[in-house]
Amino acid sequence: PAAIDQPVLSSADLPRPGFLGGEIYAAETHVCRVLDKLDGADPPLTRPELIRRYNEIASDKNFARVAFGKTYDCSFDDWFQDRTFVDTLDPAQDENAVPLCAKGAQKNVTVFNVREWVTLA
Repeated sequence: PAAIDQPVLSSADLPRPGFLGGEIYAAETHVCRVLDKLDGADPPLTRPELIRRYNEIASDKNFARVAFGKTYDCSFDDWFQDRTFVDTLDPAQDENAVPLCAKGAQKNVTVFNVREWVTLA
């Protein structure tokens, strides 16, 4: 039998911010892409400078305004403070939620691992 052409899904197919699952799109679009640019900087940033910039992104109070169109200040760290590596659509969002990886309910999402969370989610 001939192979069935299957569409390839990408982040462009994810729900937009404000909809169920929109955090994945927002994190990839407004955080991961910036982190990718920092990691690929030419000339490369020193490790301490890279960490400083990551922390700057994580604490930027404009995150909720830019990523979600909110009218209040809220940083990435604040927005994701209780987010762990569990299924983003699981209403439990606790140790009973479907984990995205081993011990996912105990692994907090941070600016340093958000790309892994986006990939797994």
